Amino acid sequence: MITVGDLQDVLRVRIGAYLQNLVADVMALTLNQLLTKCPYQRALRYTNAQDVLKDLVQAFVASSEETRFGNFFEEVALAIGQHRTGTMIEKIDSLAEGLPGIDLRVSRPGEVFLLSCKTASKGWRNSGQTRDQELRFIQAKRKTLGSSPDDRVFGVMAYAVGDSNGTWLAWQMSEGLDFSIYGQAYWAWLSGDPSFYKDLIHLFEQAPKNHLDISGLVDRLLSDMQYLGYAAPDGSMDWGRIVESLSANIPECDQDWDWLQGDPVKKITRPPTGMEIVEALVREHGEEPTLGARGKPRVSVDTLYSFDTLMTLMEDPEVPL
Repeated sequence: MITVGDLQDVLRVRIGAYLQNLVADVMALTLNQLLTKCPYQRALRYTNAQDVLKDLVQAFVASSEETRFGNFFEEVALAIGQHRTGTMIEKIDSLAEGLPGIDLRVSRPGEVFLLSCKTASKGWRNSGQTRDQELRFIQAKRKTLGSSPDDRVFGVMAYAVGDSNGTWLAWQMSEGLDFSIYGQAYWAWLSGDPSFYKDLIHLFEQAPKNHLDISGLVDRLLSDMQYLGYAAPDGSMDWGRIVESLSANIPECDQDWDWLQGDPVKKITRPPTGMEIVEALVREHGEEPTLGARGKPRVSVDTLYSFDTLMTLMEDPEVPL
């Protein structure tokens, strides 16, 4: 059995590194990274640039925590494996080993467990993700059995936090996924200590607080916003300019296109065929197509990529769309 007390020195170092990396990434944020977020929902809530920037920075931290904590929990599992007799825990290089979707390999005498690790048991997957993960388990188990034919190989979904409707273990018995293990049971299964999960959070309690002061970052980003004209000197937002920088894509000289005034979907009921495109190109440019591979007509690149040609295809009644 391995306890948090056995690993506390190692874990404190890793918690410190986690916090340092978080602070470094946040302080290196640029305005371009933050303003790619959808502006409409924040325009409902904020008029002041400082409030907007604080919200964007906090959203960045929250969205990155899932990945960061996932990596940290894998490091905790590796530390357990280095100290527990009879259990070997390895980080899998999914690209090098050809095992996508598999994070850790837990080896015990006669048994190999292939783990896909998630931070929490709620909200990470939909039916498509579940199906994809099942296929990855099938592939990984077959590959592992090829190199270790005498071992029993299991596919495991491992959740560092949570449960499954009040249960700690859910047997799946599918071809790929054998069982899912959750929260306290996951950490006890790795370490042998039922209290490991609770002792681990006490280390986080003891970590330094207020390690992330974003006031200087917000001041820097506010200066950038005012320089670019996204915010006035008094801090009020110019949401129109922001959404224009993100979404504007029609040149002013082309904004009188007839098709913009109607419904372009109704004007095209199906994509034009290759021959229809060639006929339209010949009509517009007077270019005689040459024959390419397999006798297919071919025209010049300049003609093919003419935007006027696309407009012709959409509006010329002679093209039978």
